[in-house]
Amino acid sequence: MNISLLQHAQDQTYIDKLLRLGDYRIVAPDRADLILGVAQQNQIKSAPVIHEIEFAYRLFAKYEDHMPVFIGVTGTNGKTTVTKLLATLLDCPAAGNIFGSELIYLVPENEAQARQSPKHIVVEVASAQCPSIRDFHPQIAIITNIRADHIPFHGDEESYALAKARIFLNQTEDDLLIYNPNDATTKRILAECRAEQVAFDVDAPHPYNIEAIQDHLQLPGRFNLENALACVIAAKRLGLDDETLYRRMSRFEGVPQRMEQVGEIGGAPVINNSVATNPDATINALSALQGKGVLILGGMHKEYLPLDELLESVKEHCSDVVLYGRSADDLSKRLEAVGYSAIVRAQSFQEAIERALELGKDSDYVLFSPTCIAYDMFKDTVERGVKFKEIVGQLL
Repeated sequence: MNISLLQHAQDQTYIDKLLRLGDYRIVAPDRADLILGVAQQNQIKSAPVIHEIEFAYRLFAKYEDHMPVFIGVTGTNGKTTVTKLLATLLDCPAAGNIFGSELIYLVPENEAQARQSPKHIVVEVASAQCPSIRDFHPQIAIITNIRADHIPFHGDEESYALAKARIFLNQTEDDLLIYNPNDATTKRILAECRAEQVAFDVDAPHPYNIEAIQDHLQLPGRFNLENALACVIAAKRLGLDDETLYRRMSRFEGVPQRMEQVGEIGGAPVINNSVATNPDATINALSALQGKGVLILGGMHKEYLPLDELLESVKEHCSDVVLYGRSADDLSKRLEAVGYSAIVRAQSFQEAIERALELGKDSDYVLFSPTCIAYDMFKDTVERGVKFKEIVGQLL
């Protein structure tokens, strides 16, 4: 089979693994029988386009007797933390939309390897990967939340939500869907779900010990408590005992660039939340912290996302806001329009961090939660977060 690679064309390790899995040849898109990667609908018409999660799952299916139990995780915010935490609880691989942990690396190359396949695999599925789901069948699926995002890729909010719904496309009444009952969009799309549905709601009656989760969870904020509850529901369904569950939860320290403390100044924690590329992510971060602190905002704002709730959250939680990047002018005007004036403008990323740390000496925290995408200065949010940590390390 002739295959063209969209995202991994220069990744020799990935290519080598693919070639060991079958009689495949890597070719240009116009010569391909199948195109592997992410592309917008109708962007490529020369051959079918599927993502590597779907492709890898089909290869797993060749070894039906040794198929792992798949747990699929999607959502706008929180999916990587849920994926990593649940993999820690189950002591199993996390794969999918995690750089360097693509699902294809776990596909067995022969029967002997298939017999050694892990019992469980937790797979993070991004919205851009969901549309190509045809066969992928997670016995347990988790939807953390659905907020308006990635509209340029999907076209509109409804298409984005329906893409997320494909996580349960192949589930049956024997499977389980875990969802956020306080998320209206998620509840709406569940009408087509055939699986058993269990809600995670820390305030609702349920058989899970919220106090025990709080005692063992090392992550701040209500949103992380909700994420942990979703993981506990999945882990208990798979038979994990309480002693093992809470012991493993206690050692989970979180995921880099997601509310990651990278330093301290004057007793105030310096927190790297570079992954925040939408207002909800920053609102959640601010609500998880005590007192009033310095917030660093900036980058390229997604203009289709409303900022009203974020602006109110800033007024409530922030002693100062430091702005940088392409959207700094717009963010400054919007903050001023709601009566917020403790604004500092920085001409560079380095200066933004320097000014925030100086202000942080008299604040309760310094939070880098930019709300915007990174492409005005960086390759991606990961590079941005690495640079933030590097600069903080040099200045402290």
